[in-house]
Amino acid sequence: MLIYGSVLAAHVKELTVPDAYWAGLWATDVTKYKLPAMRFNDEDTRRIAELEKYPRYAVDPWKREISYFKKLQREAEVEALSK
Repeated sequence: MLIYGSVLAAHVKELTVPDAYWAGLWATDVTKYKLPAMRFNDEDTRRIAELEKYPRYAVDPWKREISYFKKLQREAEVEALSK
């Protein structure tokens, strides 16, 4: 997971990519595009709780999307766009 790896290496200046673009699905994309999605498992629920604790995700659009994932309790992979 790109976000997860980035968080773990955020303190290593040589490994960060400040100009990186988001290249994935937002939580709102699942309903916006009626994508096939999977129910959250225990690991997904735990991960959402972890992400909510990081200060970098306390601002929009991250905060909004994490909150929506928590409410939706479903996730989709990028491959869902090929439905």
